[in-house]
Formats: sequence, structure tokens, C-alpha cells
Amino acid sequence: RQEWQAVLDHFPLREGELAGPRLFQALVLHTARPADGAVLLVTIDHVTGDAASCELLMQAWSASYKAHSGAAHYVLPEAPLKANLVHRCAQPAHVLRRFYFRAPDFAPLKAYIADGASGFTTNDVLMAVCLCALAPFRARDTASARLSLMANARGRGLPVDFMGNGAVPMDVYVPWDLLLSFDLASVVRAVRAGMTEALKALPALCAAPPQDP
Repeated sequence: RQEWQAVLDHFPLREGELAGPRLFQALVLHTARPADGAVLLVTIDHVTGDAASCELLMQAWSASYKAHSGAAHYVLPEAPLKANLVHRCAQPAHVLRRFYFRAPDFAPLKAYIADGASGFTTNDVLMAVCLCALAPFRARDTASARLSLMANARGRGLPVDFMGNGAVPMDVYVPWDLLLSFDLASVVRAVRAGMTEALKALPALCAAPPQDP
């Protein structure tokens, strides 16, 4: 932690208003002993890139390194999945439970919901579970609940190899009475229908001129 703070003191990620932020910064950290090796530290402001951009950058970087160094490709082992992790909040009366689900765990449920159809994803089921769980605790001053998402617009209005922040806000609406019925299959279908319509609108949204903040 001390070394990291020393780096920040000499190379702040965000400088004063006149200088502006460093949108991309690469530093090589090493000691006086070559045997200790070195660490390449790269910081990217979210304005210039999102998670998909970082993945594209790392793929290009890895390919270039492999081509010039002759290093063999190494695949990290898959991390074990855990379920029902309990986190104690600062407030004693509140407990946060975090669940991790594997895709095979949802296969029977997805098959039941699809009923011979296709196009439903594990993410659809997870969002429906979340909506049904939160619905009783939310104010219902409109006819439908709004599910706010960030969609990756690559291939949906942006080039698939787009470098930059390709995240686009997207809203899906589900009727409150449907959520409060706790009919999970119907909620999943409503979420998928709303997602399909919202994704169809992404190309036009990406082609529209940017609005002033």
C-alpha cells in the first residue's frame, strides 16, 4: 500500500482543473535489483474505455507480447464458485447476502420458462428473480417498474472492435401487477421482450448526434 501511495503522489490519476485528468497512463515499476523483475501499471479513465475496451487492449497486447517474446500461451484456471456469502453491513439490522449461480443450475428453469421457445438467457432469469424480490419494497407511483441497464453497443450500432466507452444506457419496463404476481416465468418473458425491443433501438441511438450534458 505504501508503494502504491508513493506512485499516486508522484503520478496522480487526476490532476488539477487546469491540467485535466490523465486519460491513459502507463508506468513501469521496478526496484534497483533486476532480479526483482518489473510491473507494468496501466490506468485508463472510464471516459476513454469500458470493460470491453480493456479486453480488446489486453488481447492485442498479449498477442504482440507473444509474437515478440515467443512466450507460450497460458490459461488461468477457472475460479471456484461460492454461494450464499454473507456480508455484515455497518448497520446491525442489515445483512447483505450475495449469491453466485452457475449456468447449469438454471437449465431446468430455463427449459420450463422457454416451453420449446428459444432466446431466453440465464441473465434474464437472474434479472427476473431480482425484480420479483425487490418489487414489494419499492414505491409504485407508475404503471410499470423501470429496469435501468447499461448495454454494450458493439455490433449493435458500433463496430465490434470499437475502442472507447461503448456502454449505452437502456431501460426496460415491466408492469407492477405482473411483478407482484411473482409469476417468475411471465416476468422472464416480459424482461426478454423488453430487452429485445430496447436492443433493436440501439443502432438508431448510436447514430443520433450527442446531446449536450
